[in-house]
Amino acid sequence: MLSAPRVSPAIPNPNGTLAVFSQRSYSFDTDSWSGGLYLLPIELEPNAISTAIVNDSAASDPAWLDDRTILYILTKKGESSLRTYDTNSGKDVEIESFNGAIGDLKTLSLDKETVRFAFSAKVTPHGDIVRANETEPSNALVYNKIWVRHWDEWITQNKNSLFSGTLVMKRGGYSIDEVPRNMLNATEEIHDLESPVPPWGGGEDYSLSKTHLAFVAKDPHLNPAVNNAAHVYILAFNDSTYLHQVTKGLGAASAPVWSADGKYLAYLEMLERGYEADRICSETTILTIGRRVVIFKPETHEYNCVTEDWDRSPSSILWSKDSKTLYLTTEEHGKLKLFELPLHGKSEPKALVKEHSISAAYWAGKDILISQSSLVEPSLIQLYDTKKDSLQHLYSTWSSPLSKKSVEEFWYRGHEGHQVHGFLTLPESFDRKKKYSLAFLIHGGPQSAWEDSWSTRWNPAVFANAGEGWVVAAINPTGSTGYGQKFTDAIKGNWGTTPCNFLYFLWILMRRF
Repeated sequence: MLSAPRVSPAIPNPNGTLAVFSQRSYSFDTDSWSGGLYLLPIELEPNAISTAIVNDSAASDPAWLDDRTILYILTKKGESSLRTYDTNSGKDVEIESFNGAIGDLKTLSLDKETVRFAFSAKVTPHGDIVRANETEPSNALVYNKIWVRHWDEWITQNKNSLFSGTLVMKRGGYSIDEVPRNMLNATEEIHDLESPVPPWGGGEDYSLSKTHLAFVAKDPHLNPAVNNAAHVYILAFNDSTYLHQVTKGLGAASAPVWSADGKYLAYLEMLERGYEADRICSETTILTIGRRVVIFKPETHEYNCVTEDWDRSPSSILWSKDSKTLYLTTEEHGKLKLFELPLHGKSEPKALVKEHSISAAYWAGKDILISQSSLVEPSLIQLYDTKKDSLQHLYSTWSSPLSKKSVEEFWYRGHEGHQVHGFLTLPESFDRKKKYSLAFLIHGGPQSAWEDSWSTRWNPAVFANAGEGWVVAAINPTGSTGYGQKFTDAIKGNWGTTPCNFLYFLWILMRRF
């Protein structure tokens, strides 16, 4: 499992003919990583063949500048460089180098010759990228606040920040036109903001339009040790003093995405400060049935909540090219599905892609290129035809030794009659005539869920195929996400009591096997 490829989402070029992704694999034999950037033709025929174009596992974050040119990051010994790769000629050129590490690269075409790019980096209190030889922590740190450590990171004076510049196309290729500048270091007020939000924030925390940068940052006026409140802010590229806070809610906002025409900004927003699994619509309309998709129109400062009656919690947003429809990646019943939501009319979101778990979705011409994973495969690349409502398998990055038949789903009636869902993972050599030990996995959170997705941290297949094999049960009891807000909220005040009574499930399992 640990040697299986770790693959980034596949990103299509503007005309939808090619996709690029990064891939890294670890070898126990050589105690080293291998991989690089791979090019995949987007064809109607299944089982396309990818081609390695940059054979270096230090290459990451590919993004397209045009239909044939890729911009990517190469990081070695803590120092990064921006490079371009021409898919026609194979020419690989360094554009700019940095004394520290950068990541989360994004691009946006401004005209036929100019492309805006942006990336994240750790910066000092003065706003400079932290140098590679300055990243080692001190032997001793003194704290005068309780915000000392988050997950596996010590809190220091250095912060995440966003940089942006432009590239221009000339005869010899692309070169720097506007030198990348720290977008969050223009004024003292802006510098108090940190984005991407640590420790897990990434490219999903910001979005580019031709004139503005939208990003998510925690509220700097609240104690971060006891608050998760985060807001969406807008900066202007042509005015270093412009800063506008978009969100008005108390909870955490996330996933800002500009529409293709740059007239609207869609984002997700929660209700309660400090609660990680609820949602909100606006400052004046407080409902408790789910995280809301909010659309903000900067020109008029109008807010529109477009998921008023939908009891689900989206995690990412993709605009249609005409800015009239949203495509929402949303957790439901142990899957991360793709839903379609027209912005005109009162129809609820419609599930389009219902299997496995989607990690990313991008437009590839008139179709949507989807990157997925499942409990038995770490990476799947598929193409969704929006006209025919059909899904075409393109590519699997690994010949998995795990079979689909080893995973089963089940439902049972649990606390107060709620239907509870879960997964069974069986040994590959499973024999129904034999008896097996049971590995019973309970997820954390508790507002979380086991999903039909790949994991190198908690993979049921490891338990299922250890020794003589185990039957692995992973259930999503009361408090789990993806089954409606009422089901999620029912755990509040009932920690470890009736919603977590699994004896009935165990009785059902014993009867089944």
